Amino acid sequence: MLEPDLNDLVKRLKASDPDAFKTVFCMWQEAIFNFLLYKTRDTARAEDLLQEAFLKLWNARTSLNENQSVKNYLYAIADNLVLNEIRHDKVVARHQADLDKVLFTNTENPEFILEEKEWKEKLEGAIASLPEKPRIIFLMSRLEDLSYQEIADRLSISIKTVESHMVKALKHMRGQLSKKI
Repeated sequence: MLEPDLNDLVKRLKASDPDAFKTVFCMWQEAIFNFLLYKTRDTARAEDLLQEAFLKLWNARTSLNENQSVKNYLYAIADNLVLNEIRHDKVVARHQADLDKVLFTNTENPEFILEEKEWKEKLEGAIASLPEKPRIIFLMSRLEDLSYQEIADRLSISIKTVESHMVKALKHMRGQLSKKI
């Protein structure tokens, strides 16, 4: 197969040319898959992340820089996806450990049930009392498990704005939840 002009390929990709995307996919799918497989050591996970990497490339196609390497961009996307997976796995493991601790305590204790109910009500109240933007961003981050970049992209705002709203939300939540029940 003749090596395509990469600048032209990026221009066509930016113009939403499906053939250009197919060419990019065929050129680098194996290399990116092997990279993801090496990082995850899990074929199914590597396949899922490969699809997600190329989906992210397609979604970002209009902002591609013709002077930068699409291959390097794909590697960066793949690496970030793996790092996000690792972070997510750590959070899940930590929450599972916390849940296991709770489950091994006497959850039939009426005092525990009452405290849990009061805590949930207080938490829901604290979330409800957040201003609209910080509340939306907090919920997207904590419930939908979106990264700040993903939130910024969805809301068409900067990452710094997302960070600022999260700082406000977390400060507000700490203040609300530290008050006595």
